[in-house]
Amino acid sequence: MREGKRANPEPKENKMKTATANTTIPQATVATMISMNQIADLVHSRKGATPVTLEAVTDARLKKTGNPYGKVYKYQTVNGMVGADYGLSVKRQQIKAGNEPDFEAGKLPYGEWVNDQRKVVEHTLANGSYMLYLRIQFVDKEGKPLPKSKALPYPVYKDENGNVIPYEDVKPFLPAKSKSKKQENAGVENEIAPRLFKFDSIKAIRAMGQNCIVKQNVPLKAYQETKAEAVTA
Repeated sequence: MREGKRANPEPKENKMKTATANTTIPQATVATMISMNQIADLVHSRKGATPVTLEAVTDARLKKTGNPYGKVYKYQTVNGMVGADYGLSVKRQQIKAGNEPDFEAGKLPYGEWVNDQRKVVEHTLANGSYMLYLRIQFVDKEGKPLPKSKALPYPVYKDENGNVIPYEDVKPFLPAKSKSKKQENAGVENEIAPRLFKFDSIKAIRAMGQNCIVKQNVPLKAYQETKAEAVTA
């Protein structure tokens, strides 16, 4: 053994921290705290389709009849792409199935895109308030559908008191899933299923190489209002 070299060096202190015990996204670095409106700034900071990972808590919307659990929340990790071209993704699936790529995407079910990047949807509610949504497609960069295990790892269901409810107990009360008739008529075998996530359901996000925890105590503002503030600040 060379002189001056320690045989059993002391292990270095692990300086990598987790931002919060309630999220699983920022495991390897200290996360940045952002407001809900800054989610839009984050995903718009790079044009084109971009991979994201979300941690979201949504209403599981259980059936009321016979439901002994009351309101139940779905805690889930979601992997996918924002800014992916929905119509083009479906056409690729048509080609793969040996069909003519003639699919035409329809309009959004509600709301409008905030800009031409087609990542964030703004919707004015009946009471005049605003809601922003992040649209995610469960496809890779080539538009191929992600396996369900990668797109939507197994969720956790909890009641209003935070008690975990086993999936098998919740399953009979979950709403029935429907498939796209339009894609089915287009001969698509592997359905492309975009989903809209309310900004206030997103608790953490990984995108553009950043791990972010979303602050829940900052009111959500209309997208154009935040842009005006940024310009005049």
